[in-house]
Amino acid sequence: MTVPASLLLKMARARTEGLTQARLAEAADISPAALNRYENGLREPSLAEVQRIVGHTDVRLVPALRREPRSRGIADLELPDASPYAPDERAVEMRLPAELLSRNGSLPGDDDNGPLLPEALLHLYAIQDLARDARQVAGRLQLAWREEHEKQSAIEERYRDLIHQLQPVGYGACQADAVLARAIDDRHDTEERPGRRRARSAPEPARLGTLAWAHVVCCLRAEAALCAERAALLRGALTAAERQSAARARLEAAQERARTAPDRLEEGELEAAREELDQAHQRCRDLCWGGVGGVRRIGQAGERYLAIELDQLAQRARALFDELATTPAFTAWRARHASADPLYDLWLDGGLSLWHAPPALYPDTEAFYAAWEHRDLAAARKELLERHPRASLASVEGTFPDQTGGQWALSIQVPSATVCNDDWTEPTAVVTALQMAGRGGQGGGAVYMLARGVDARQAGALMDQMRGAKTLDQIGEVAARLRTLPTHP
Repeated sequence: MTVPASLLLKMARARTEGLTQARLAEAADISPAALNRYENGLREPSLAEVQRIVGHTDVRLVPALRREPRSRGIADLELPDASPYAPDERAVEMRLPAELLSRNGSLPGDDDNGPLLPEALLHLYAIQDLARDARQVAGRLQLAWREEHEKQSAIEERYRDLIHQLQPVGYGACQADAVLARAIDDRHDTEERPGRRRARSAPEPARLGTLAWAHVVCCLRAEAALCAERAALLRGALTAAERQSAARARLEAAQERARTAPDRLEEGELEAAREELDQAHQRCRDLCWGGVGGVRRIGQAGERYLAIELDQLAQRARALFDELATTPAFTAWRARHASADPLYDLWLDGGLSLWHAPPALYPDTEAFYAAWEHRDLAAARKELLERHPRASLASVEGTFPDQTGGQWALSIQVPSATVCNDDWTEPTAVVTALQMAGRGGQGGGAVYMLARGVDARQAGALMDQMRGAKTLDQIGEVAARLRTLPTHP
């Protein structure tokens, strides 16, 4: 497949602010009519001519040779085991809406209103570059672990922890890469042989499907969130290591005073120092894979450098998402999907965009209670319904509208069939948003999980402060503040 010069010229001009076709023609010393023919594909300029014209914009055309064996298609160059629309990595799957997931190799109801194949091919190259750089993070860690393992170094356990923790980095970009490559291959059957001139009636190149394109764009959003999440985890490890070091120093100072000047030791100082070190040590254990290896070496394996690298990858993925999210195909899908999943839309670039993952959405209450993480709620609900068939565990705190005028009820649930939610002090409450029946009694029943393992009183007090929230963005603020509450598994 070839990328037409018309597309390159239009993209270069579009990426140069305020550059009109007439001004570019003047700068390139060609007639406006000639440039118009180039941009509309009515005449094919030479590569040298395209480079010369693009040189008068804010971008540059840099020819490069890519290795793509003749006997293989684009898709075969990617991960061989990547499922078409069902990521094997849970960290990616949980960041994609259900509509864009399928295990049968296709997305039901897809159309042909996505971007043109040549345009998609240019985006594929940018995605492949991101995927390659993202996967190199774990690859370099593997090399570092191998070297330390051969030397039987104590730090090898920390490298092993980091390999496990950063393993998902790049999976979102790789999934976008594999899906887009397959989609291009599937729709590219024959290619017009490039010539100097093109007929005015030449058929337009094929287009991708809208759902396939939405899957690719959302995978990039997932990649940005994954990288940001892992960077935050590394910075948390650095903070924990600093606190552990400070706590150890305080304990050693207290022990030294106990030996040399016991009269200067305050009452309970030694016990407090030991407790502080135990807590700091436990926090380091929590941040290690399986809670064991690498505790003593946490913060000594280049975590600060890795966090900076992941931040940069997150910025690249987010910039690529922002660019592709403006395409007509994605904006059309997004407007349609927002009515069924409004908080996912808010997560893409709205009030929930700082979350590392969108709120979990269940198709109905039965699916919500069937989830393993809600088994305590399910048991309490079953007990309550056996005694009071019309009773509910949920304490409704308010309602809010979505983009289409539908209503959602905010509620707090606790795993007790006998205790009032407001009196429940154990930090095991779940905050949900239940979709109520839409206009005309249609729809309803979907459930968001906004927070889990929080104190019911704290959640209730927070939502009382935001009880006047009326818009979806305000509800996003409520949900974001719920995430700040202390949580317990």
